[in-house]
Amino acid sequence: MSGKRTDPLTEAYFGLTPLGKSLVQLCSIVFAPASVTSLYKIYSSLASVLPGARIRSVRALEQHLKDIQGVGLLDHHFRCRDEFAEKASRFALREGSYQAMSEAVQRVIPLRSALFESRSRLCPLLMRDFRIAVYTGDVELCNRTHSDLIQRCGGAYVD
Repeated sequence: MSGKRTDPLTEAYFGLTPLGKSLVQLCSIVFAPASVTSLYKIYSSLASVLPGARIRSVRALEQHLKDIQGVGLLDHHFRCRDEFAEKASRFALREGSYQAMSEAVQRVIPLRSALFESRSRLCPLLMRDFRIAVYTGDVELCNRTHSDLIQRCGGAYVD
């Protein structure tokens, strides 16, 4: 026996279909709570490059997401579990889908739409864009979002 052990979330992830894995990766990039309708818009813009059968309705996507919730990888807001989000994002990066996913996420759920909203809505979106900046090497976005995180969100996101 090799002694190599994986955590239950990683085991659950590897038990998913290729489409399920892509949806987990997508939710890890979205990072903030999102409606199923927004997730469907993002998915639809990526469907031609994502593996698996095409999802043709919001209701069908919701069922896929609920199935993934059932194995513990997504919370009740369809957010990737905190303890798995970085790993799922790295899988997307490794598979070459991160860039397209992050661009679709920022296009459908732009940060500027939340700039005058509450901290509870703004801060997760700032953190999302900061994570995207780190993973894509966008130094300008990284500096801007880091500064905004410090000024608007305080220690909860930057400590």
